[in-house]
Amino acid sequence: MDRKVTYTFIIPSSDQRREEREALRRMAAQKPGTIRINCETPWEEFRKSAVTDCLIIDAESTKPQVFLELPTTSAGYWIKAEDEAAMGLVLRYDADAHKAS
Repeated sequence: MDRKVTYTFIIPSSDQRREEREALRRMAAQKPGTIRINCETPWEEFRKSAVTDCLIIDAESTKPQVFLELPTTSAGYWIKAEDEAAMGLVLRYDADAHKAS
């Protein structure tokens, strides 16, 4: 996280993610302006809209790249979304990303 990139994390507000949330807050304090966090979404609502981890690169561009982690028992398998699906995912998470601080 040493490049001039802003990272936005959208995570649920539940106690199930307390450790991750606190780790992100510590990282954000060490690098002000680099990490933005939205942890306002209730767990039930979050799970309805996000069934897996999603990485969006260059969300503000006309050609964002989106990668989804396959929800399998063996973690670590990622796929790249095709362009139209990528834009749909960017639009889906845009409002949540703008709520991050």
